[in-house]
Amino acid sequence: MQLKTAALTVGLLLTAFQLQAQEDTAPAPQPIPEPGESAPAPAANPLQDLAASLEAQFAALRTDIQSLKAIGEQSARNAKAIEDLRKDIDNLDDIITEHVQRQRQLLESLTRQESVRAEKPALDLAAEAPASENDSQAPAPENAPQLNSKPAPTTGLIHLHNRTASYQTIAVNQVSFGINPATTLTLKVPTGQVITQIPGRAARSWQLGSPNYVQNVDL
Repeated sequence: MQLKTAALTVGLLLTAFQLQAQEDTAPAPQPIPEPGESAPAPAANPLQDLAASLEAQFAALRTDIQSLKAIGEQSARNAKAIEDLRKDIDNLDDIITEHVQRQRQLLESLTRQESVRAEKPALDLAAEAPASENDSQAPAPENAPQLNSKPAPTTGLIHLHNRTASYQTIAVNQVSFGINPATTLTLKVPTGQVITQIPGRAARSWQLGSPNYVQNVDL
């Protein structure tokens, strides 16, 4: 744009110099023709030529200005579109990061659950061997325990119900577990006292005992 303006200025100066030179070297006035002679052709008007040249150059300049204005507006629109795209990418990155974090927590929770299940004994008790016919017929000693009595279970079940709409964590006997929204996590734990604690809340104590050895906990 600056080069074109400089060229236009130089062109105007050259035109002015040419006009001055034409005035200095202008021929003398033509004599009045005698009757019957044809009049000479009128000389060209340099001012009209200069005005036409200036008008054409100004028209080209206006066209260039309009083009630059359109380019500037398009550049502004492109910059806004790029900024909007950058915001969308940042939001998508946050969503992906949060999803990966939740999946990692869930995987860690499942790994801990499998570890707890491997360490705890099964709930099912071994079936007692049937007594022999002689034993059934023999009178039981006075202080002997009843044959049909079973030992109390050493483990029970605790159902953790996540009734919220977000991922929750809870510690059971100082072991943390993650629970997805609107799902229930069932753990096998030793009977007796069970301690649960949700992050940011006070710990709670539960007594896991007869008759069902089952405890429900709502998050």
